[in-house]
Amino acid sequence: MGYIKPEGIEEVWAEQLAQSRWILKTEMQNVLHCQTIQEKRELYERWQVEYSEAMVKDLVKCAKDKKSRLLVAKWDLGNFEFKRRKKHERF
Repeated sequence: MGYIKPEGIEEVWAEQLAQSRWILKTEMQNVLHCQTIQEKRELYERWQVEYSEAMVKDLVKCAKDKKSRLLVAKWDLGNFEFKRRKKHERF
């Protein structure tokens, strides 16, 4: 990646955040499609190969919580920031 000028760091962080949200959404959709314990084990094994240890922990934590995994799987990433900011507006 190399050196990033300070004024460009926000764009890099925004891109990384968007990418991690997309990964979470996609993987939680994959969890919801798993029907058997074996399918879940295979998914977990794939995560261990593809992602860092910290990311795997986050994926497992989210996947274990039924409400969270459904909420994340249904994220509308195209309007995510707009909806998030709108939700927290006071006026």
